[in-house]
Amino acid sequence: MGCQPVSSRLITIRLRAKPFNITVIQAYAPTKDYDDEYVEDFYSQMQDIINKTDNKDILIIQGDWNAKVGRDALEDWDEFIGPSCNDTTNER
Repeated sequence: MGCQPVSSRLITIRLRAKPFNITVIQAYAPTKDYDDEYVEDFYSQMQDIINKTDNKDILIIQGDWNAKVGRDALEDWDEFIGPSCNDTTNER
């Protein structure tokens, strides 16, 4: 139904489907090397896209979040990560 490049880090596509249409947001989050203002702008743009998405659509948000989950998070996230994860978790 449409494809909308939002920025170099965000793009959306809306697919006609039954019983509901599907909106997919593809994201490439900034790394920890970017300042907090840039990161906040990225997430603000994403929130704007989400707010404009039809409430009846199935919403899928996917992408590269540039997060590293490490063994230090294993206790809290043991259902989702295994012992072969990174050594440490980054702030993203």
